Amino acid sequence: MKAKQALALIRQADWGPLKTFVTAATAETAYELIKLCGEKCPPDTPLASAIDNRRDVTGLILCGGLRYGISGRHRDMGQADFTHESRIETRYYHLNIAAELLGEALKTDPRNGLAAAFLMATHINPFDKAQQAIAEAHLQEAHHVPLSGYMNLMLAHAASGAGPEAIFRLARARLGADTPCHAALVARACYEHHLSEGCAVFSPEVKTELLTLSDRLLAASGQEPAERRLAEGWLVLALSAAGLNRQAVRHLKALRGFEDPTLWKHSLLPPVVKKGLIRLSALTARPEPAPATSGYRHSAPASGAEGA
Repeated sequence: MKAKQALALIRQADWGPLKTFVTAATAETAYELIKLCGEKCPPDTPLASAIDNRRDVTGLILCGGLRYGISGRHRDMGQADFTHESRIETRYYHLNIAAELLGEALKTDPRNGLAAAFLMATHINPFDKAQQAIAEAHLQEAHHVPLSGYMNLMLAHAASGAGPEAIFRLARARLGADTPCHAALVARACYEHHLSEGCAVFSPEVKTELLTLSDRLLAASGQEPAERRLAEGWLVLALSAAGLNRQAVRHLKALRGFEDPTLWKHSLLPPVVKKGLIRLSALTARPEPAPATSGYRHSAPASGAEGA
């Protein structure tokens, strides 16, 4: 199901087909669709009509996930510190309802990975650290957690003041030979650290790590499509930030324009301009070094976080 189709169903309050899709879809596909719909869903949509009863887990997740998406549209510059007071009130009105609904879903289905992933998202910038810890416990115990859920966990730790080494440990913890899409976590950690340090130079170790993860993903087959889109997109941003634009172009080609459009919110440039600059830089760039090893070192050096 495409986001436009899902949004049409939401506007009509025709929840049956959407619930059927979310129930049958893989975790990341369901997360991706709800997230994209939350970006465009009219705030006055009667979302409560999605919930048949207090034990309607899918309805609660839909309503909670869409509320979370609506809450995110009441932020200026994507930073709570810069948000106007009236927008803060509206944001937390939706965010608190989202957290309550998702918590209700987890009462009925305590190990629901989709509900846990969205609940973790509502606690990325917590006022209540105890509630954040509860959300994290749900995520750690859940089954079929979308990749985005682990990204939300990483972002929550970063927002709570965890240092670069701790964030990179979290990002690398789930990497393995059978999880090439989890490169998304390392790529996001690299990119966020790069921004927080004011365009810091990437160390050779981190560049090698990114190139290795990139090659592994490009060579992988049979990956869940939504997870792959997430990983390809974040590798585009991280590789470009590291000056590895030739490799970034390979991921742009692999995406074929089907990347998550919300990805470009993390770039200061419009998507067309950003993609054009990556391609132009790739044409004039020096050849990029090959990864030092053909396989990924699970215990990557902590010094990589320092230079990211």
